[in-house]
Amino acid sequence: MKNFENYQSLIILLSTGMGEIVLICRDFWPDTQATSQLFSDLIHSLTEKGHDISVLCGHPLTSEHKPDATHPFEKIKIIRIGPKNPSKKNISCRLYNYIAFLLHLGKYIPKYRTRKVIALTAPPFLPIWIYILQKLFRFSYDLFLLDLYPEILIGLEIFKPNALVVKIWKSLNRKAFHRAERIFVIGRDMEKVIKTSYGLDETTHYFPHWGQINGKLITFEDSHLTNELNLQSKFVVQYSGNMGMLHDMDSFVLVAKALIGYENIHFLFLGDGKRRERAKKLSAQIKNITWLPPQPKTDLSETLAACHIGLISLRENMLGYAVPSKLYGILASARAVIAMVPKGSEVEQVVTESNCGIITSNIDDTVSAILELYYNRKKLAQLATNGHREFLKKYTLNKAVSRYEQFYI
Repeated sequence: MKNFENYQSLIILLSTGMGEIVLICRDFWPDTQATSQLFSDLIHSLTEKGHDISVLCGHPLTSEHKPDATHPFEKIKIIRIGPKNPSKKNISCRLYNYIAFLLHLGKYIPKYRTRKVIALTAPPFLPIWIYILQKLFRFSYDLFLLDLYPEILIGLEIFKPNALVVKIWKSLNRKAFHRAERIFVIGRDMEKVIKTSYGLDETTHYFPHWGQINGKLITFEDSHLTNELNLQSKFVVQYSGNMGMLHDMDSFVLVAKALIGYENIHFLFLGDGKRRERAKKLSAQIKNITWLPPQPKTDLSETLAACHIGLISLRENMLGYAVPSKLYGILASARAVIAMVPKGSEVEQVVTESNCGIITSNIDDTVSAILELYYNRKKLAQLATNGHREFLKKYTLNKAVSRYEQFYI
């Protein structure tokens, strides 16, 4: 029976051509989450090159910008399904959005069964639902794993490793992963987990993150944010991006507190997430921190240029389960990296290989690393140069387009 199904999938692909792809993900332009931004740019670039790609995605979140008909992303074949006014204000709203999106997907997927399906882990249990739909409608699919669930929930101690829901979830993951023709992962640490925990090898492929900045480098002095905040005379350490459950914002606040005696060192925290308010309250009496909301994507180059050091955080028990995308923006902006991340993580490997920053494991290490670069500007400049060179070599949007074409042409 399995041979017959493989034969059937082969006939479908031969009859339609491998260039015809449908990407399935909940978040897409104009939503501003990292997943949306990365894949919106990638799909736009691919369609500009003539690739036939459709996107099945949700409607923009109510807190995000509404679509602009003049925007180039309108050239992409975007099919929006699920609730028309989704909200992410609490877990109940998110769960409702996810479930409604998946149920609507069951209605639409038969129309695209003759195409190659690429499904992201957005929402987290999308791979399992794709597996179920594949059993019903017989189509070929690949998976792009941006994070690993339920492993993340175990790491956050929301579920115990031996909980029934975890066993069922991982069992269904195994079926979904083994049914996929290819599995792409964004980190070599994640690749190791997939191979060891789920018994996959030949079908698993490392497809690293890509940065969204390909333009002219902006100096710290020329950044409009530097000038708006009057930071010209400061040595700025910046955290920009998601401040969610996987990141340790409290520790960075305590790093700032430890350096409060250095008048020229200033911390700039930009972004949003579940850890933001708690960290902001912790910093109430700390005067060397500026908090800003998420900045527009169109200002990303300017925003990331408004610092000397870019910070990255990933909790120790998240090794192999997620890869912070902010690393690649920092490299693209030619800034040195200080990363409080697990040893063996994708971020640690990239920083070590390219010699673009310093890996730390705790608050004291991070304080020492900042002071080292504060006093050694020659090393700071060299790390920044190394990182930018590595970005141009491996992590540009054009590199991601080329990787895609290696598999789908």
